[in-house]
Amino acid sequence: MIWNRIKRLLVPANQDAPQPDKKAPRAKWLDTPTPWGVPVLDIRPFTQTVTAWSTEEHAANLVSMSGDDGMGFIGVEPSSRRRLAGC
Repeated sequence: MIWNRIKRLLVPANQDAPQPDKKAPRAKWLDTPTPWGVPVLDIRPFTQTVTAWSTEEHAANLVSMSGDDGMGFIGVEPSSRRRLAGC
């Protein structure tokens, strides 16, 4: 199952693996069952301690699109013909 692969990436396989920084926020798997039957990785300890920064240029671009509803993209072909696998 894919979740086991993800766990192997997050959990050291042996004792020789470098130990994580004790002060760093830790993600953990929730033991609570979900309606979807998949495990949930709780990353709140990390996401609630980070901040994001942008430049004035990014902020101006965001403000310029605040009233955009996406209608301008109707009938417009993407500039790239790339497709995702399986789509």
